[in-house]
Order: sequence, then structure tokens, then C-alpha cells
Amino acid sequence: MISIRQWSFARWLRAIMGSALAGYALYMHDVPSGLFGAWFLYSALFNTGCCAINSCEINSGKT
Repeated sequence: MISIRQWSFARWLRAIMGSALAGYALYMHDVPSGLFGAWFLYSALFNTGCCAINSCEINSGKT
């Protein structure tokens, strides 16, 4: 389950950018924008970075 109550500003920003890019890609039939949008949405929803799988997870600062 993805809880959005503890999302940071950066995570919200990635989600908004991903949604905007995905919407633009659907509207303009643009594949590269769709891929970038999908990556930003995936990164926001699952809180991952751009490295190997879960090797550089973004730290939320809470222990």
C-alpha cells in the first residue's frame, strides 16, 4: 500500500511532473515524453532513485 501522507516535497514534485509529462504524451502522441513521464511517476510512487534496484533508495529522514 502506498501512503501519501509521508511524502516529501521532492516526491510530490516528481509525481506532478510525471503526470504532466504523461498527459502531454497522451495528448500529443509523443513516446519519449511518455517514457519520461512514466519514469517520474514510477520514481514517485515507489520512492526509488535512478540507480540499480533499491540500491540508492531516497532517504526520508525518518528512522
